[in-house]
Amino acid sequence: MEKSILIVEDESFIALSIRLFLENNNYIVLGICSSAEDAWEKCKNLSPSIVLLDIDLEGSRNGIWLAKKIRSLGLAIKIVFLTGKDDSQILSRVYKTKPEIFLTKPFNFKALLFNLNNLITKSIELKKEKTIIIQEGKNSYRINYENILYIMSEGNYLNILLKEDKMIVIRLKISEIIPILPPNKFIRTHLRYIANIQEIQRINRNEIVVNNQKLPVSKPYQAAVSSLFEGNEME
Repeated sequence: MEKSILIVEDESFIALSIRLFLENNNYIVLGICSSAEDAWEKCKNLSPSIVLLDIDLEGSRNGIWLAKKIRSLGLAIKIVFLTGKDDSQILSRVYKTKPEIFLTKPFNFKALLFNLNNLITKSIELKKEKTIIIQEGKNSYRINYENILYIMSEGNYLNILLKEDKMIVIRLKISEIIPILPPNKFIRTHLRYIANIQEIQRINRNEIVVNNQKLPVSKPYQAAVSSLFEGNEME
């Protein structure tokens, strides 16, 4: 659901106002969370397409912690920060999570709607084009994701293996590329590997084969890999 949103905000009046506004504009609000811990569980279970996120929340964790968790696990969730914070050190930590949108409070509801609609429109257009755009500093790469065989992490760099024996090397962490990839087309098999599902030639519990190359399947990802091939016996 492109327009499914989870609101993470500890001020109930603001949260309810946002919910009413979004629902009146055809968005699906999956829930409101006042703590980062609760929001994290809902992110894993409900898979919202967008999280609207404040920095200060109830409990011991804040919105930056949640954004880092989303990025570290590589969930295909777009992050939108709504905050009244203006401390430069805090904002620097926010920007490191690479949110898709950052708006300061008090925000204009029309501006929020414009930014959300624009975010979704760009996402849909890229999916139709079967294209992803990867930003590396001042450089950007536009890649047809159907040409990607698999992605391998080497420290702070990614090796993107393409068809026709081509490869792109970029300075990017694996957790940063996962939100860019269409989740129904790619699967993570290991801390260091992501595979194009359509290019998987063979699987077993501990490895898959893509383009005649064996890629490991580590324990945390075995269930997800197995679920893709239900009905087909794993070796």
